[in-house]
Amino acid sequence: MPFNFKVDTFMFEGHDTTAAAITWSLFMLGCHLEYQQKCYEEIQSVCGDSDNLSFETLGKLCFLECFIKESLRLYPSVPLITRRLNCDAEIGGHVFPADTQIVINIYQI
Repeated sequence: MPFNFKVDTFMFEGHDTTAAAITWSLFMLGCHLEYQQKCYEEIQSVCGDSDNLSFETLGKLCFLECFIKESLRLYPSVPLITRRLNCDAEIGGHVFPADTQIVINIYQI
C-alpha cells in the first residue's frame, strides 16, 4: 500500500469520525432542549465571557463531557470493529479457529 494512501486514510478517517461525533452530539442537543440548557448553563458558569479555553477549563465541563460521551455511546462513530484471531478461541462454548475474522457490532453493546 503506497505511503500517501496510508496518510490520506489516516487524515480522512479522523476527520469523518470527528464530524460524525459532532453531528450526533448537536442532534441530541436539539432533541433534548433541557440538556441543551444544562450544557449552556454549565459553559456560562465555567467559561463566562472568556474566549480563551484551556484544557483545565474544559476539564471542568463535567456535564457537557458526559453528554458528549452518551451521544457517542448511542451513536458511535465507528459502529463495527473487526479483528482476526491469531489463535483458537472459545466463546460461550463455541470454538473459533485461528484466522477467523470476528465482527463486533458496537450498536448491540
